[in-house]
Amino acid sequence: MTTAPVTTSKLGFIEMLGRRPKLYDLLAASPLIIWCILCLFSQWGDLRRDVMALHPMRLEMLGALDFVSRLLRFAFAGILGTLVIVRRTPIKKHEGLLVRVIVLFGAYGGIAAQVFPVSPTLSPWLIGSTALTIGGTSFAIFSLLWLGRSISIMPESRKLMTTGPYSIIRHPLYFGEQTAIVGIALQSGSLWVATILVVQTICQIYRMRCEEEVLSESFPEYKAYRAKTAFIIPWLY
Repeated sequence: MTTAPVTTSKLGFIEMLGRRPKLYDLLAASPLIIWCILCLFSQWGDLRRDVMALHPMRLEMLGALDFVSRLLRFAFAGILGTLVIVRRTPIKKHEGLLVRVIVLFGAYGGIAAQVFPVSPTLSPWLIGSTALTIGGTSFAIFSLLWLGRSISIMPESRKLMTTGPYSIIRHPLYFGEQTAIVGIALQSGSLWVATILVVQTICQIYRMRCEEEVLSESFPEYKAYRAKTAFIIPWLY
């Protein structure tokens, strides 16, 4: 007695995706990819108009800083979306619905902050806050490019990165993101934005802890790497 082979048409949709890890990974990342695309579209119109009207001899310092800040935020969303599409498939994942909800708020809240409206009113800390945004976003882009196809949104392990900015702190990408978000929050002058920042920061710290659990289980050398590097603030924490 022989058993008829199971055909693709008899497999469930999720089971079929499970046999194609890259396709499943893309489907899981599709909300973030769409989110990045929406962020790009929301910024493109204003950036294009400013580039067309740009006159270097007439550009004041504050205007130049603001333009650079918005340009970097636009680049960050584009690079992040691209790397998520081409990233490696994960080795191990952190399971749990609550973990995923918290991580999603931390990740999406950070990206949403890139398009938060800022106050047009000049404030004493405007130059400083814009500098934080530029510095933080620049460092986040550098860390993102260094991480490359090993980028993860959920707590997952793909490849252990210990060089470049990762030789100083274990989460340089998040350090850059949070620095930029603080700058954006200061520019907004909104209590609502400040509240989102506090909650989002708590979620990000939880996200980093979950990531470290997965990395520790996936890579035996992670314990030694963790012992000689700071968590998120260079040489401090």
